Amino acid sequence: MNAADIMTTQVVTIAPDATAKDAAEQMLASRISALPVVDASGKLLGIVSEGDLVRRAELGTARARSWWLELLTPNRTLATDYVKAHGQKVSELMTRDIVAAKPDTPIADI
Repeated sequence: MNAADIMTTQVVTIAPDATAKDAAEQMLASRISALPVVDASGKLLGIVSEGDLVRRAELGTARARSWWLELLTPNRTLATDYVKAHGQKVSELMTRDIVAAKPDTPIADI
């Protein structure tokens, strides 16, 4: 069995300049948990998932670290977490490091 045997062919996507609210509404309407983020030419830029929308400042669910862990956390990680919690555009929330499979990739490899 390969990826083609289980993959979705009617893919719902979202643009990088869409809002976090747009992404949440699209996921709810389509009953899906993630959206590929594509540019105007259809190039895959990243993916935004429910997990990216869970830790939000306006919801009071932003990641909270103890003060001593904050001291040990690299500034880059702190900055990334801040942008994800406060960002309004999909491009600020999405995961950029995508792992993809081709249709003929065996499921065992996936």
